Amino acid sequence: MYKCNACLMQSTYKNNVIRHLKRVHGIEEYKESASSYEQKSETSLPKEKSSLIFCKSCNLEIASEKFSSHQRSLSHKQNSGVEIEPGVYLINSAFKRNISTYRIKYDSENDGTITDISLFFSKIKDRVINLIAMGVQENPLKINFELFASYVVSTKKEDDDEACIKNEVKSFNSKYEMVTISRSLDEIYSHFYNVLKTKSEEFEEQDSGWSLLTLLFLEINMLKYNPMRASSFIPLPPDIYCRKAIVNVKNFDLMCFKWACLSALHPSLNNPDRIANYEPYSNELNFNDISFPMELKNIAKFEKNNEHISINVFGLEKSPVSSTKIKHNIIGPLYHTKMRKVNHINLLYLEAENSNNGHFCWIKNMSRLVGCQINKHGHAVFICDGCLVFFQRESDLEEHLKRGDCAKVCTILPKPGEHYLQFKDFHRSFPVPFTIYSDFEAILNPIENCEPNPEKKYVINSQIHEAYSFAYYVKCHFDNSLSFIREYRGKNCTSVYVKWLVDDVRHIYKKYFSNVIPMKALTSEELSKHEAATTCFICTEPFSTAIDESTTIHNNEQQQLNMVKVRDHDHFTDENAGKIMLEFVGLRAKLYDFVVGYNSVIKKAKGVKKCVTKKTEA
Repeated sequence: MYKCNACLMQSTYKNNVIRHLKRVHGIEEYKESASSYEQKSETSLPKEKSSLIFCKSCNLEIASEKFSSHQRSLSHKQNSGVEIEPGVYLINSAFKRNISTYRIKYDSENDGTITDISLFFSKIKDRVINLIAMGVQENPLKINFELFASYVVSTKKEDDDEACIKNEVKSFNSKYEMVTISRSLDEIYSHFYNVLKTKSEEFEEQDSGWSLLTLLFLEINMLKYNPMRASSFIPLPPDIYCRKAIVNVKNFDLMCFKWACLSALHPSLNNPDRIANYEPYSNELNFNDISFPMELKNIAKFEKNNEHISINVFGLEKSPVSSTKIKHNIIGPLYHTKMRKVNHINLLYLEAENSNNGHFCWIKNMSRLVGCQINKHGHAVFICDGCLVFFQRESDLEEHLKRGDCAKVCTILPKPGEHYLQFKDFHRSFPVPFTIYSDFEAILNPIENCEPNPEKKYVINSQIHEAYSFAYYVKCHFDNSLSFIREYRGKNCTSVYVKWLVDDVRHIYKKYFSNVIPMKALTSEELSKHEAATTCFICTEPFSTAIDESTTIHNNEQQQLNMVKVRDHDHFTDENAGKIMLEFVGLRAKLYDFVVGYNSVIKKAKGVKKCVTKKTEA
């Protein structure tokens, strides 16, 4: 134990005492006293000699407590690396090469040192992509990159004015990314490049003083990724079990997928969850080149081996209903067959909560299983296994299946006599006399809310629209000089809008709609055209040859029209349209609802009502 000569401070390390003397007491030199040796001998006990482990790669004996850190050191990785191809080294592997580390070196002997990270990654790109491609062909992977580089910094000692150059190796790593055979390796490589480049630039931009000397090598850590492997029996959640729509075979091997398929192909009325019911058919299915437990990626291979079977796989998702109750919903499909076969099987995939185990079971009644999710009334629905479209009636599903491949679009042609498209809304062929275009401007104001009840569904309204200005333009079709615009900005914007609009509409109605300008007498030429006309110039329908006095003239939207010949003229001018038509439907003037949310303002306006007028003239 080392003691300070000026105070009671003591430490097991001499350097700590020297640093303490300089900073606290201003003493540059430390002199060991006899008491310090006595204290050291009294308090220090000899440590037991730790066991040693011999490292074959480094040819060194390492203390057992330091051996794990030694394996992570750069020197050990350098010595243990095995060159599998030029510039690519396998550093170490574990768990039957489920975890492997590779090092990709840059040829500095021929190309010299390199400080450009983009050039470095372009030089090693082909080797890295080939390495990942070979690994992902065997199994999905999780990989990450770690870039090693040499940095230098200039430092000065406290008692020396001369600068000292310090050199260290530093590394930057990325997060693990999942790589499958379907992902683009070029995109993954670019992603890792961008991450490492950003980290290296951020490090140099800090006030650390470190400068890049050279880029050394890239290490790639590869982990074999085996998602959703199904094994052993897992019981159904209570809310799924009570629907009585699933057969869950109680297997204690790794072949739950096999037993689930057999339970669908050979359903049992008594104890369908027992393996004994399906053991006689154990060798019926072809599982060549497929290992157990079954993985989702191998289901396509199973369908290829068994051409008469198609598979859909669905999953479960937890949905909290309250603080103590959890509801399970069916999700998916996790796997969807490309074509529905004669023997189609729907499977449910379960996952254990505290492990990576999974389990397959047969869905014997899809309608009963998902009916409560699709509709609120909980009644049965009928689902197509091929395209997963559901119907409310079984007859609709049967009709859907009769059309053949449900993945195709079915075109229903019109029946004879109904295969013509024609315009029917002839009463809308003429423009209305007046049209009003309006627009509002609003601001968003915050809303104070109460604390919602977590046990019920809720929506938090954080802001509300409050109108502060409006403008509307009244366009007159027959006389543009009667068109005008109104604008307003201020308080009570919606109330002012309704008041102004009602006043203007009331004025227009009293001045132009209540006083119909009579039609001029027809000239002899116009009268002869009227008498000679046999069809309406709008809908081209023929006129009736005789008119029964008891017959009522109907709107052309109704059925069985009486084709009455009438004369048309403009109610707002004294001009004769000079046309002959079946009937004339006058202006349908009404005040429209502006926007949902402002109806309460409109209801407060007095004298506002819907007015529909019909006028005919013979």
